[in-house]
Amino acid sequence: MYLVAYPAPSKGEEKEYITVEDSLKRRIIVPKNPQKIVALTATSAEVLRLLGYIDRVVGTTIFVKTREDIIPEVKDMTNVGRGFVPNLEIIAKLNPDLVIAWSDNPGPELEGQLKVLGIGLLRLDFILPWELERETLILAEVMGGQAPERAKEFLSWNKNLENRLQNLILEKPKPTVLVEHYSERLLIAGNQSASYYTTVMAGGDNLAKNIDRKSAEVDSEWVVRENPEFIIKLVMFLSLEERRSPKDLMEYLRSDVLNRPGWEDVKAIKDRRVYVLDADTSGGPRNFTSIYQVAHWFYPDLVREDEVEKLEKEYFERFQGFASWP
Repeated sequence: MYLVAYPAPSKGEEKEYITVEDSLKRRIIVPKNPQKIVALTATSAEVLRLLGYIDRVVGTTIFVKTREDIIPEVKDMTNVGRGFVPNLEIIAKLNPDLVIAWSDNPGPELEGQLKVLGIGLLRLDFILPWELERETLILAEVMGGQAPERAKEFLSWNKNLENRLQNLILEKPKPTVLVEHYSERLLIAGNQSASYYTTVMAGGDNLAKNIDRKSAEVDSEWVVRENPEFIIKLVMFLSLEERRSPKDLMEYLRSDVLNRPGWEDVKAIKDRRVYVLDADTSGGPRNFTSIYQVAHWFYPDLVREDEVEKLEKEYFERFQGFASWP
């Protein structure tokens, strides 16, 4: 057993504080206009970049540092360990005003640990699409300055994309669909998940509507009985230590689903309507990418593949400040 000496909270200028509601719907007090932030999640880092304040992030996790393609600044940020088990000693040395974490990870012990260090904690997920607007506006209010206007511009654009797609598919038949997680077990995405929402917004009738949680393990017989017209397999390419290229991995995963014993009579298998979707986009500010991609699979005559690419390009150039994308 050993003791770690943490620096005392800064006694510089008195900080201004603000009361906001976090992802757990709790009213909490956090520093307003924080100058130094530790982002334990990729979505919070991406939203901070969208708001124009990625330069305030001084530390992040090894997981977020794999996002260099979409958040180039992460290469210069201090690695504070893993998002679920961050290194408190490193965070203390960074002496941030604010740490942003998931609503449920790390657990409630993090509140006490950061309070001792005089560091604020804000739990915002930015994962569930139906909470994206509320959570983005909360972080924008905390940051102040240009953030509220940037948030409103992005959210208005995002809403227009949603409305445009809904008008396109309004009277179209809803194909039945299931979403399977990237797992050795047969895990189906339930109605509390971002990927479930993605398929519904894309015009599908998701057969997991009665699974009232993020995911549930099912057996092959259940899938055969449900008999979906489409099956979507989730994978998060940036998080995988795979020897295969993304293209090869997608082909492998699709082939694995198509060739499962006993699934030969499932509509999705017979019609070869099995697709692989990058889960990194189904939650967070780029959820429109997944929605339009799935809508293209459902309605290829209405939503073209190149339209999905154009929307992604506009997002990165208009809202993330890239000179060109990709």
